[in-house]
Amino acid sequence: MPSVLTEHVRNYGPASDPTGEVLPALERLLRYRMRQKNLLSAPPEFLGYPNVANWSDPDAFEDITCDCYLFAIAERIAALQEQLKTKPNVDGMISRNVANFLLDRQRKQDPIGYAVFRNVRAAVQDAAAENELLLAHLQDRKLCAHSILRFGRDRSAQPAARELIKTLWDEVWEREDPLPQLTHMTEAGREVVRGYLRELSAAGVKAVQWGDLIEVIAARVRSEWKARHAAPSAELAWEEDEFATLVRMVWPEEGLETRERWEKFKREIPERIARLDRQARVRKRLAYVFDALVRAAESGNPSPPTQAELIEQTGIPRATMSDSIRELRTIVLELDAQNSDS
Repeated sequence: MPSVLTEHVRNYGPASDPTGEVLPALERLLRYRMRQKNLLSAPPEFLGYPNVANWSDPDAFEDITCDCYLFAIAERIAALQEQLKTKPNVDGMISRNVANFLLDRQRKQDPIGYAVFRNVRAAVQDAAAENELLLAHLQDRKLCAHSILRFGRDRSAQPAARELIKTLWDEVWEREDPLPQLTHMTEAGREVVRGYLRELSAAGVKAVQWGDLIEVIAARVRSEWKARHAAPSAELAWEEDEFATLVRMVWPEEGLETRERWEKFKREIPERIARLDRQARVRKRLAYVFDALVRAAESGNPSPPTQAELIEQTGIPRATMSDSIRELRTIVLELDAQNSDS
């Protein structure tokens, strides 16, 4: 019997209404994928839903299910219908789209947690490839919340308590500061995690649950990052004013003249950045920030992002973002002066 989701794709058209059976079916699939990734116990704000207190609340899944429908089905309907020409159903493809939806939300809304996840996953996979640990209870050969990492051949060993994992992770922070390595996907970040895994084994830990491991590591990194990037409200207000000034200078508005100016900025600012007498990493960062502004401006949202939102989207630390905004503002002023003289 064809599934509700496949039949919806098969008969999709202007009059299609997903509110009857389709959205509930998609919500069940979404819950399943979130359970796999240990996201049902995580704060909803990590996926961009700060107005939801807990995923167990009534109506907590209304917004995320609608967003997931757009991402997993509506925006990919042509590809899904193409698959139906050769396959009896597209349930598997929709399931993968739902998983990608969650990854996309994590990457954009929780860049710190996403970077930690990628570092830890890569470290665990490397350790398994080198026979430093065994992986059990995988889901479709992938790590999921209930997967087990074993540091020996004893398949009966029970996973260590989360408190023990946390205690040993806290000891790592007492000796070193791994925050810079873990907030981006780096070789150094993977090595930090590899070292921690070896310490778990040396401490007599026989097994850990993947969901516990990733939650413990990510919670400390998020906490440290938040504490170090906190700022007095007056300072934040001043930085937002700086950012707002830059946005007013470049944000495209209605009218031919402002659109032409915007298109000119899109061409000339990246060229000006590339010619700066600065380190390559600084030029790369400036180009990245400006590209984020361009994408925001052309996303169809009439309201520009705040500096805080841009920080969340890019994962760039607050102080570094403020420096970038000031440098971009200088470039814009120079271009305006040059254009007015010509």
